[in-house]
Amino acid sequence: MNSTLAPIVLFCYNRPKHTELTLTALSENTLADQSELFVFCDGPKLDVTAEQLNKIQQVRGFVKSKNWCGKVTVFESLSNKGLANSVIEGVTKIVNEFGRVIVLEDDLVTSKGFLKYMNTALDKYKSENDVYQISGYCYPTDAITKNGTSFFLPITTSWGWGTWDRAWACFDKKVSGYEVLKNDKELATKFNLDNSYPLAKMLFEQMETKSIDSWVIRWWWSVFNKNGLTLFPDKSLVKNIGFGIEGTHTLGNNPFPIVDFDSKYFIVNFPSTVIANDEYFKLIKLTLKNYTISVALTRNVTPSIIGRILNKLSRLFIKTN
Repeated sequence: MNSTLAPIVLFCYNRPKHTELTLTALSENTLADQSELFVFCDGPKLDVTAEQLNKIQQVRGFVKSKNWCGKVTVFESLSNKGLANSVIEGVTKIVNEFGRVIVLEDDLVTSKGFLKYMNTALDKYKSENDVYQISGYCYPTDAITKNGTSFFLPITTSWGWGTWDRAWACFDKKVSGYEVLKNDKELATKFNLDNSYPLAKMLFEQMETKSIDSWVIRWWWSVFNKNGLTLFPDKSLVKNIGFGIEGTHTLGNNPFPIVDFDSKYFIVNFPSTVIANDEYFKLIKLTLKNYTISVALTRNVTPSIIGRILNKLSRLFIKTN
């Protein structure tokens, strides 16, 4: 075991086929055989069916069937915590013990260069207090040059990421002071990525109606309040395979599929200066806006209800349980 490598945490539930693809890709990563993997298996809900229980048991049996990494430790919950609580508790436990962590879920296929990129970045920026997250995922846009380079953006992601104990310590589960977004339009616009995405509405639903229970929106609020930055690869090292009828939180089609996913892609260049790439940030926001508009046109939706479409789309990215 290489003690300098970040531990990996994987959150699983009841999708054996997805879990198999996720673990197989992870095991083929450079550095996988030297890394330590912690798998958190969520438990059955109170109204679990025999079929669902069988899938939960299949997942648990599969994750214990071989050493996917240098060392594998499996935690099995007796009851259902839900994705949000599972991630919050699991990440907190591991990052507090090891000082850093790499986070995956059971529907994420990684390239062979994912772990190398994550570990290099976690080491390089560990003392850069403005950096709060390393993202293995990048929104697909042809406008970003693909040459094995990474860059900083003032946004967070949830599909294959890493962080440090110093950054995770700012995670505000209770989202203190979020009400300011209701009265400060300028701040709300910034929180919504210049109104590219209805994240403030998601936050209000999280805190007031309890219609969602997301760790992601609370993480974004926490990093946003610190003016934090996230490192992104120029080409996604993560592919989400979880959309479809089996997805608990990702029903329907993936609005941003990685059609050119390269399982052998590596990031070799890392910025020496910690500063947001404004050009790429504009491109990402444009990608979000353009997709929303295309959905509206396809469905003959009037501008007056585009906000409702944005809200629906945001649910595809901010997984809830």
